[in-house]
This record gives sequence, C-alpha cells and structure tokens, in this order.
Amino acid sequence: MKAVRIIDGSDTFEVQAIDRPELCAGGALVRMEAALVASYMGVLPSGAWITPPRPFVPGQCAVGIVEESAGELFIGQRVYFDAYTGSNDAKTPTADHGFLGCFAVATEAQAAFAEWPNGSFADVIHAPARCFTPIPSAIGAGSDVLCRLGWFGTALAGLERGGFRPGMTLAINGAAGLVGAGAVALALALNASKVLIFGRREQVLQSLVALDPTKVEIGDTSDTAPIDMMLDCASGDAGSVTQTLIKRLRRYGNAAFVGTLAASLPVDASALMRNGNSLVGSFWFTPSTLERLLDLILNDALDLTPFSATKFVLGDIRQAIEHAKTQAGGLNHTVLTSSGSNR
Repeated sequence: MKAVRIIDGSDTFEVQAIDRPELCAGGALVRMEAALVASYMGVLPSGAWITPPRPFVPGQCAVGIVEESAGELFIGQRVYFDAYTGSNDAKTPTADHGFLGCFAVATEAQAAFAEWPNGSFADVIHAPARCFTPIPSAIGAGSDVLCRLGWFGTALAGLERGGFRPGMTLAINGAAGLVGAGAVALALALNASKVLIFGRREQVLQSLVALDPTKVEIGDTSDTAPIDMMLDCASGDAGSVTQTLIKRLRRYGNAAFVGTLAASLPVDASALMRNGNSLVGSFWFTPSTLERLLDLILNDALDLTPFSATKFVLGDIRQAIEHAKTQAGGLNHTVLTSSGSNR
C-alpha cells in the first residue's frame, strides 16, 4: 500500500510503498477515504516537536471504512478516526496526552506512541479500535467533509466548557480559521441570538456572515456593548482582540480558549473578580462531546453543506501541506485521499 512517512535522516515527508499492516490485538484496519491536513503538520518532519519514533505515518483526523477489527467495529462501517491518546480526567498523576501519528502535548504520551506510532496518511489506517467512532448511516455528508469532525468537536467542547446557552451573544476571535468557522456554524445550530466574528481575512469572514446574515456579523473592536461569552480560537498575535473582548464580558460571562495565542495574556484579575467572569482552557474533546456533535448533524441542526474540501492524493502531500498553510481556512479545508477512496 502507499503511505506518507517521516523517516530517519529526512526533514520532509516521504511517500513510500509499504506492506499492509497486520491487525494487532485491540486494533482495527480502516481503509482511509479522507484525512484532514492541518497547516501545522508541515512542522512534523523537522524534529521540533515530540513525535512518534521514526519511521512513522503522520496524520490526524480521518474517515474511512472498516476492513478488519479486533474490537466491536463491524466490517464495512464508515468510521471517524480520532488520533487523540491520553487520559480525559483530573485523576491521572501526570499529563499523558497527544495525537497518534502527530505530536505529544506531554512527554508521557510517548508510551502510547511506541505501541501505536502511526496516523492516517496511508491507504490503510492501523490504530486502536477505540480511536474509531462509527458514523451513523443516515449522515449523508461526504468523508472529505466529515474528516473535519475533530475541529468541530474542539469548537463544541470550548462552547460547552464556557457555558454557552441558547439565546446568548457570542463573540468568536479567530473565526477565519478551521475551528473558528466551525464554531460559527455550531453557534447557529445551538441557537445563539448573535454571533460576532473577529479574524484576519475579510473574504472568509464575509462567507461566514452569509451563513445567517440576521445573526452573524463582523465585530468591531471599538464596540463596548456587552457579550455573554467569548470563544477564542485565535493563534499567533491576536491577543489584543482577546483582551478587548474579555473586557466586554457581561457579569458572570465566560471566555473559553481553544486556540494557541503566541504570547502570554495580561488580564485584570480584580476586574474578573468583581464581574464574576471566568477564563477557561479547553483542549480537544471527549467521546461524549463527539456523540453530541454527531447528533447535531444527524438531526440537521448543524448544516455541513457550506463546508468544502480541496483534495490531494497521498503522493501530493507536499502540495497539500502548502495548500493548508496558504489557502485553506474558513469553510474550506485540505484533505488527502487514498487511491481506493470513492466518497
């Protein structure tokens, strides 16, 4: 089969023909149909991050068809691959989370990497069966769109951690990115009264306004009107917008962070105390959040039709990475497809 690999002695992605993996205990073999390419993945071969031991197949979120399983999956099921590994509770003595085939958030994730190093950029994904979630057959969206579920899940988890409720006025910083754009669609699905969006790319922001011009509008950083909640999906140097929006939180309003701001954020702790505000971080999502996300899609609350993917075959990984870095964002994302994909 064909696979993208990161190997010793190379600082780039290699496309190689390798043997089809043999099923391990507790694992599943899934024919990859579409795997999302995130812009940051271009860093993986450089050695700057903690990654699985080389050689390994990179790749994070994907959708495919079960071919073999040592777990409870059925042959022929369409499934979503969530590469997250680690604990989801506060009782674990040390952090151990990361993403198979990608990077470790905590060094203790290396134990999982040693056992299951590979990700989704291959014709067949071999990973723990627990990493695969069946997609209800009634969901008709293509695999090229559904491989974005992890980014929707991140946004939904942030909204939940921040205490979002129907009827709220929500501000989203970093709305032009993949998580931010998904958050806009989710806020509409969850009946926000108003969604104020902030971001760098005007054209992308306008496409988000078009989702529902009666509720979504491009925010004004000079405005001081109160907001109920802020979801910060921004990366880089967007901290000034973040600070402005925190100051606009009404009493008991919350700010949730799912992005990666480049610098530390100065906050007025006394103002937070007097106003009863809270700032909370939210990393990835739990299986229960994914279940709620699939229910929103299944019940037609979350409309996926505005979202699209630009597709590349496995052999064009370098072009896919460049597209993800320079052109994807908002309603469009980048995917790799295998030679056997037909969705």
